[in-house]
Amino acid sequence: MKTNIAKLYYRKLGTGEPLVILHGLYGSSDNWMSIAKALEEHFTIYMIDIRNHGKSEHLPSHTFDDMSNDLYHFLKELQIEKTNLLGHSMGGKLALYFALQHPEMIDHLIMADIVPRNYRDSPAKSNQADQHREILEGLLSVDLQKYKTRKEVDQYLQDKITNEALRDFLLKNLKTNTTEGRLEWKLNLQILLDSLGGLMSSVNYADLEKMETIPPLDITLIRGLRSGYVAEEDVVKVKNIFPSLRLFNIPDAGHWLHAQQPALVIDAILETTNNK
Repeated sequence: MKTNIAKLYYRKLGTGEPLVILHGLYGSSDNWMSIAKALEEHFTIYMIDIRNHGKSEHLPSHTFDDMSNDLYHFLKELQIEKTNLLGHSMGGKLALYFALQHPEMIDHLIMADIVPRNYRDSPAKSNQADQHREILEGLLSVDLQKYKTRKEVDQYLQDKITNEALRDFLLKNLKTNTTEGRLEWKLNLQILLDSLGGLMSSVNYADLEKMETIPPLDITLIRGLRSGYVAEEDVVKVKNIFPSLRLFNIPDAGHWLHAQQPALVIDAILETTNNK
């Protein structure tokens, strides 16, 4: 009988107390390798490919409940009873969702450039939901039977995704099926598009307000000051929910702060986990 628990691919390195890292939408464990290598003297690090990403299993649903169940079974299988949990973007919402469900399994929770906001309600000029929909529709429009190389796909996508750095990041999700000799996506694109509304709107302030009790999580927010994902009003709201919140502002960094200012992100992780 087919289960809805995804088999998760992961990378492991380092020694010390556990640190689980959850990537964002379109990402993979690869994205955090340089950060992990800088932290390997302090932690045993588990970098996970979330379902429908990277080398993890593709399944026909992609909700925070799905991903949280995957993570719970992953930790139990590896006999990790308590961990530091770091999540970026979608992975940060997942980290918060999981921590609210299983606070006894969390030492420190670190959310990287994400808050429990309904991002579908963002102003039109900065509506992340619309931006992600355009990205996914652009990737889905690629007829991979027509192309043999990543460069050819890049040329096709130039008009649909004009940001070159973003295209480079997205194209890391292309792989060659060696058996059939053709390109294919590591991402389960259609399922991600079908699930996008829930990913952008779920785990929001209203959801937290409905909870009878909110566990007193040891929580840190790392924010890129050039990102549109965490506004000043968000910081106030999160502090109202978690009064002990620690905030680290990363200058000259947007949403991909771990790639743009890795040294400052590493310092924030070490300081918040008392490993500096």
